[in-house]
Amino acid sequence: MSGTNENLYITEQAATDPRPATPDVTELMNSNTPEQWAKFAAAVKEAVEMINEILRRMNEYIEAQMFHANDRPRWWHLYKHAKKYRTRKKYRHLLMKQLLRKRAAERRATA
Repeated sequence: MSGTNENLYITEQAATDPRPATPDVTELMNSNTPEQWAKFAAAVKEAVEMINEILRRMNEYIEAQMFHANDRPRWWHLYKHAKKYRTRKKYRHLLMKQLLRKRAAERRATA
């Protein structure tokens, strides 16, 4: 008995819901041709490659800034060549803090 009441409620809700019914996902996937999927995959691949290139260039720029702001060659060496990731991360953070402190000092000097 409770099953019929639930179904009745669902149909009443569907009748009053202003949003259109969404098609089943499998219907959407089957309605596209392989050529359309290939075009979509190529577009996604191109977008991901562009994002990767932008991130790579940003990383190069930040590393160059850290290198030029560096006062301690040992930090740079350990950032680049330490065996453990944890050590490389520690010195990357120290170099970044050093860069940010120098940039803040430059801003205060010009202001």
